[in-house]
Amino acid sequence: MPQRLLLTPPLALSLAFVLAGCTSVSVPTPVPATAPPLTHAPTLTPSPNPEVVGSYGGWAFKMPSAWNVVWPQIWTMPVGPGLFLSDAAIADPCPTQPEPTGCWLPLTELPANGILVTFSGSAVLTLANQSPVPMVRKAGQPCLDIGGDEEIATLLRGFGVSACLRGPNLASNETAFRRLLSTMIHP
Repeated sequence: MPQRLLLTPPLALSLAFVLAGCTSVSVPTPVPATAPPLTHAPTLTPSPNPEVVGSYGGWAFKMPSAWNVVWPQIWTMPVGPGLFLSDAAIADPCPTQPEPTGCWLPLTELPANGILVTFSGSAVLTLANQSPVPMVRKAGQPCLDIGGDEEIATLLRGFGVSACLRGPNLASNETAFRRLLSTMIHP
């Protein structure tokens, strides 16, 4: 009786590799009379203000990557600060116990041209407009306590977002805050 070759999948794959190595086809490529000029590969220049994605309460947003982020201990649910963002160094204002000031300030002084963004719980449950227009006003308390000159604030479904800005150049951080708001999406 003749013997049959048992071809298992690993054996078939090995055989295919062996046969492929034995059957190479050479295709001549023309050589140019003169070599083409060398061109440098494009260099990627990092953006001066790259963005990162953040989130709060199921909403996603983009913010400058240089901003600092603090998720404070929440003592006053459902209202009160729930997230701080700033271009200055910040820390949890009440890491171990609530303070009489309500734990609203993660820094003692906002530097010149600084911004402090606060996401805070709100009693507002539903708004007709998903992207309300932010209101700009002169700084009030507690923004004024840290040297702020201007505040911008808006309410979204269930929370508010505000920015405390210090001059003299308010425009750049106002633009950064408006950019953050424009990128907010609720998946």
